[in-house]
Amino acid sequence: MGGTLLSSEKSTVNTDRVRSARRWAMAALTVSTLLPTASLAGTVRNLCGTHILADTIVASHVQRLNSGRQALPPGIVGPTGFDWSDTPLGVVRDGRQYLFFGSDGSCHANCGAPNERDGSFTRTQGSLDAPLGDGQPFEAILPQSAEFADNAVVYVGGGPVTRVPAGHPGAGNLLMVYTAARYADPRRRTGNYEFIGLARSLDDGFTWTDLGFVITANVPFKPGASPKYDNYDGGEDNLVADPSGTYYYIYFCDKVAKGGFDHTHATFFSVARVPMDAFLDAAFSLDPFIALPPFQKFYRGAWDQPGLGGLSTSVLNPDSTAGDSQVVWSDYLQRFVVIFDSTAEITYAESPDGLNWSRATRLVQPAPAVASVLYAVPVGLGQAANVIGRQFSIFYTYYPTPGPRGGGWETASIRRLDVECRGGVTASAGWRGRSAARVAPTASRPPKPVRA
Repeated sequence: MGGTLLSSEKSTVNTDRVRSARRWAMAALTVSTLLPTASLAGTVRNLCGTHILADTIVASHVQRLNSGRQALPPGIVGPTGFDWSDTPLGVVRDGRQYLFFGSDGSCHANCGAPNERDGSFTRTQGSLDAPLGDGQPFEAILPQSAEFADNAVVYVGGGPVTRVPAGHPGAGNLLMVYTAARYADPRRRTGNYEFIGLARSLDDGFTWTDLGFVITANVPFKPGASPKYDNYDGGEDNLVADPSGTYYYIYFCDKVAKGGFDHTHATFFSVARVPMDAFLDAAFSLDPFIALPPFQKFYRGAWDQPGLGGLSTSVLNPDSTAGDSQVVWSDYLQRFVVIFDSTAEITYAESPDGLNWSRATRLVQPAPAVASVLYAVPVGLGQAANVIGRQFSIFYTYYPTPGPRGGGWETASIRRLDVECRGGVTASAGWRGRSAARVAPTASRPPKPVRA
């Protein structure tokens, strides 16, 4: 279906390494109910009237640099410095404290070589006021694999993490969503094409076992194609369980052969799922030959496309302008909540079923000449950090715009928004696990700037 392109603006972030944030722009979409089980009528509206209580620096650029000098194992931080965190922070409870996971995007091995390795799984222990804590960051590098080698991967970074809930296989252990990337133009070492994978940890995040890629784009990397054709950014993604404990969902941007925005190949906000217990049984099995059950992408009203290379449909609200997504469950609202960051702004939206979403409303928007906002992630204040209540926090990276007087990663900080739902809250319709919708996308996003 046709549509009017509202904007196509490039990122204000002039980044300097293999990974970067990006700004995505959206235009009008057409939404129609496809399945008879769909019970939503009209446009979904937010139940929460968001109110910002505070915007606090919890890891200054000085603290970041000092922590990088102490990172373990010794010498792990590469020549480009401690680029933490160039993914959204993963946050889980650890008794009275919290564990935080993010990627140090610097080069860690074979710098400048074809098999260079950037990115990490960096673990810190602290509080919501001090995610770096008083200890030393511990960096884990996911070992090289045949899958990484076959795809010429040069970056593997993880942050989004979830602790397996009680009553499920592998309870108490950790699952990490990671982003792997290769150069879109290997000769010039520019651009990137991404893959989404999972890893598990049995020791609270000190060591990780690669579970392999679980989501790949419908349009594969094509050797020898133009860098513009091969550029693909899947987003910074996390696992979210439905409240019944039946499925894990993951939201991502797909690159599709057909059905993209405004006759392009980008879906922006797609979703896939996998049966939760079947996946956990395989992921935490001691038998290395047990295969993971595949994720299935949502496409035109059905969950019938493979996570590896299948087609998908966007589930974005028609009027939203958004970016990378982090989705959690709200016990207070009995809804899914998504926090988007587009480098230009951080926005908030809700869904009663994970498929039909409200229009995203703005929470933060710095002046582009001053800074960008990246890697925003909602964090709950209860025992499960990935479940939010009436009050919750959003951690994000504040990235001063590079210029003659500095800026960039060297002056970037981690901040925490404290948010409360006030007014506008009405009785929630609750979880509708079998509702579905068809979305016809009609917008586009510009290419992502990358680190040289």
